[in-house]
Amino acid sequence: MFDLDLLSSELGIPVVTAVSVRKGGTADLLRHLDGLAPEPADFSAKQLRPLSVTALRALQREADRIIAATVTPPARPDTATTRIDSVVLHPVAGLLILLTVLFGDVPGGIQLGAACDGSALEQFHRARTICS
Repeated sequence: MFDLDLLSSELGIPVVTAVSVRKGGTADLLRHLDGLAPEPADFSAKQLRPLSVTALRALQREADRIIAATVTPPARPDTATTRIDSVVLHPVAGLLILLTVLFGDVPGGIQLGAACDGSALEQFHRARTICS
């Protein structure tokens, strides 16, 4: 979520939302562009100087301040899939779960990572017998 009025006042320019893949906001964007009078650029390449590290850090802090003031991240819903994702996509736990699923044994003797040969077919028939 964006506070467009605050963002516009912080940046000193009009801010318009647009969704490029859905054509949403295109008319509003074009209306704002039509209202802007083009100003000729009156500078040369000699006037452009690289910024110092201190100046770059100050600009980054200012950008971070503006983002913190104007942008609110959406709330993540607390659903079962969100909880499952937090475990399965964890860098350590997720890898252990993946390795267990691929190469571990399941009770009943079915090896999930078995090659697709006669042994896999035997394991399938044995599991079917056990489960019936």
